[in-house]
Amino acid sequence: MIVYAYHGWASDASIWNEVASVLGPGVTLRRYDRGYFGSVNHLILDEKPDVIVTHSMGLMFVPPQILANVRLLVVLNGFGFFPSTDVLSRRKTLSILSLMKSNVYADAHAQLEVFCTTAGLSVNNIDHKKINMNLLCADLDLLASTSIAADQIGDGTFIHFLHSTMDPIVSNAAICDTVNAFPTASHHHIESKTHNLPNSDADLLRKLIFDE
Repeated sequence: MIVYAYHGWASDASIWNEVASVLGPGVTLRRYDRGYFGSVNHLILDEKPDVIVTHSMGLMFVPPQILANVRLLVVLNGFGFFPSTDVLSRRKTLSILSLMKSNVYADAHAQLEVFCTTAGLSVNNIDHKKINMNLLCADLDLLASTSIAADQIGDGTFIHFLHSTMDPIVSNAAICDTVNAFPTASHHHIESKTHNLPNSDADLLRKLIFDE
């Protein structure tokens, strides 16, 4: 089984370390790295993964030809993919993204520390000498201006959405947008106050991948 994993904004491939430790033999985990902190891995496009796992805005980084043909898609605390029906919520999100972009240009290291601390993400890989400030800002623009149409995901793809109940980054309105876009998908609520997948729930992810 081949699993492709895509991290979100201000993160890197190390976010999947705990997941990698519980998948066990028979699974090839290929970890995408956007390149925010120097390392880049955009994966092999001529290979067909069985499973795609994404975190945060990571779904936006999956090439359309792969997204359309995968058997299983697992989205962890994902947001921003589908057009919001709440105008005020959308306006607030755009304002926050604009402010984050300004803060990255002013002091990328400080902005990333604030974001990662708020989100419950690791700050260990934030090295101000390696931060790709332009890419971080370009992806904030991507998040503000781009959405994924439901029909970009294959008809035969089964989808699991995992949502932290008290995610400090993803609002309830954003979760509702996701649920409304895919009402037949499986939605799981995890008791957590972070934007990350808690280490204690890495085993849950393994069970979803293996359909246990």
